[in-house]
Order: sequence, then structure tokens, then C-alpha cells
Amino acid sequence: MREQMIKIPILLLSLLSIPAFAESIIVEGNSPILNGGALSENIGLETLGGVLTPLLNVGCKLPCKISQVFSTAADNQKQITITLARGVHKKVSSGTNLGKYRIYGIAPAPRGVPQIEVKIEAANGNIVLSASDKNSKIRLEKVD
Repeated sequence: MREQMIKIPILLLSLLSIPAFAESIIVEGNSPILNGGALSENIGLETLGGVLTPLLNVGCKLPCKISQVFSTAADNQKQITITLARGVHKKVSSGTNLGKYRIYGIAPAPRGVPQIEVKIEAANGNIVLSASDKNSKIRLEKVD
């Protein structure tokens, strides 16, 4: 199978080269949206107002993944929290919440300097979330 990489700029930052540390979590095992050769629902992040902002779109041929770089919004910020969801509607409340995840252990730095690479992969029946940073030994955990 051919792997498909989708890149969507959320913040204008360069992609990381080789991460020093990475962690992964299976967000949803045996996902019902991965039956067949393509995604049957969007997978994305919850943004302001409970909006589902798709990162992997309906119809994406499996396996598929996206890699996005995020940074901090405040000086010396030590963590970033993201909420993942899947669905076909514009609101997270109309879809399936896949949980809230905390990326922590970010080295103190001015805002915008840390570059945390977040990956979402859909393959082999699983939706997997990964995070990495070449400058910190970050950790990833589900918080709800």
C-alpha cells in the first residue's frame, strides 16, 4: 500500500528533522471509520467554539497520516493540550470525541520557539497520535 502524507499549515513553522524523543498513543483501536480503503469520517482537532477542524479528511486512502508542527503561545510554556475528534459535521459535539491529550515537558523558551511535531496516523485499524520535539524530552498523556 502507498502511504499518503497530507500537510496543512496551521502555524508557519518548519518541520522538524530528526526528533530526539517521541511518544505515541493509540487513540482509537479497531476504529470503525477505518473499514475499507478510505476514511469514512474526518479526524481533526477541536478549535475555538467547539469546531472540528479536520486534519485527515473523509476519503483519505488508507494508510494516511498528517504531520503538523505546533508551538507555544506564551513564554516558558511547559505544555500544550489538544482535543481530537472524528466526524462528518462541523461541530465536535455532533461527532465522536477521541479525548484530550496533554503534551508536556517542553523546555522553557520564548513563545513560538519550541517546535512540537504532532502526527495523526490512520492505519491497520488504529488511529494513533504521536508527538515529538528535538529539543525536549516531551511526554504525551490522555487527560480525559
